[in-house]
Amino acid sequence: MKIFSSLLMAGMLMTGVANAMSQEFNNGEFNQGWEAAFNKGDLDSLAGMYAAQAVVVPPSQQIISTPRSIQAFWAEKQRNGTSDFRYTPVTTSTDGDRVTQTGTWSANVRSNGVNTRLTGLLTQVIARQDDGSWKIEVQNLQ
Repeated sequence: MKIFSSLLMAGMLMTGVANAMSQEFNNGEFNQGWEAAFNKGDLDSLAGMYAAQAVVVPPSQQIISTPRSIQAFWAEKQRNGTSDFRYTPVTTSTDGDRVTQTGTWSANVRSNGVNTRLTGLLTQVIARQDDGSWKIEVQNLQ
């Protein structure tokens, strides 16, 4: 009986640890941080939100796969008049140290002096890194 009680207690503790780890990721805070970095033009902070092995797939289906290339991609979007980027998660699921989000994005794009609001879908995987930080590993914009 003592062994059973110890195993039961250990199982409850492990469940509590797993739940605490998954709760450390703050969905709204992370996404608002990304939006703020992009919309302020803080490309260094934005690039820091991506894991070293991150992959971004924009609507063009071009695969962007190095931190420097990802930063350059977003810098080009800003230079070309993209602003006021917004992301609204619709679903979020957590599996240990990975969070998968699906949602919608919108952004203003200025072309020929005219602002147009574009919208699309976004799926991303955010993972806990070895240092405990959360970073985007995969980001697919459609």
